[in-house]
Amino acid sequence: MSKDVNILRTEMIGYNEQADKYCNDGMLSNSCNELKLAIAKAEEIFHITNSIDDKNVLLELYMKIAKYYSKIYTITCNKKDILPSCMYYEKLIYFYEEELNNSSKNKIENLNKIMEVYVQLLWVCLEINDYQSFERFIPKAYKYALKLLRISKVYEDEQYFILVNIFKGDYYKALDKYKTAYLYYLVAMKKMKNIYKKLPNEGLLNDLIIIYNNLSDIAKHLKRSKDKIKWDTIISKLEKESEMFNNDK
Repeated sequence: MSKDVNILRTEMIGYNEQADKYCNDGMLSNSCNELKLAIAKAEEIFHITNSIDDKNVLLELYMKIAKYYSKIYTITCNKKDILPSCMYYEKLIYFYEEELNNSSKNKIENLNKIMEVYVQLLWVCLEINDYQSFERFIPKAYKYALKLLRISKVYEDEQYFILVNIFKGDYYKALDKYKTAYLYYLVAMKKMKNIYKKLPNEGLLNDLIIIYNNLSDIAKHLKRSKDKIKWDTIISKLEKESEMFNNDK
């Protein structure tokens, strides 16, 4: 049996290496085809060994092919090119949720893994206007983001709570439910504002400006002139701070 696994592993590595070559040559569709073959071998290996190392290799391949399909979509803007990524993201979520439910160890690490996938999946749903799928995934994503926020105060962990609120704002904005969208953008803004005060840097500043721009746009739709003036004034001030960051480079 070990010989069979070794043969499978060699074949998997070969397909994966060929996928990398195709990717480096800009042949993403061919790369995905090779990755599918690598995944089939990785799934067979994990089914035989049930080892953590083999599972991790499989999960890495799931993430890799999902991101490749997303890259293809950014080039073609064709909805069918990104749909396969959703399947692989869901496979990842299944494994990560299983780990989280079966073990009390490494909770922060496991929640980070889950949220990384949910962010990718929610982005895809919004990008292709698949609001039915968004509604299906957002409750658990919000629950996990809130859980992570409560047990960790590291920005890298807090950012998921901010992103989920931004996604909800984007969702309700797309449905023209501006008052609800406004509330979620406000939550995201307040959290990001507090983080930026503690850890001022250009990346956070640019993210904060994006949120304020959303608030300004929603205020315009709601015909809240005073609010729009307030947000635009803050945006102008933050853009000057952004120029200072660029001048310091």
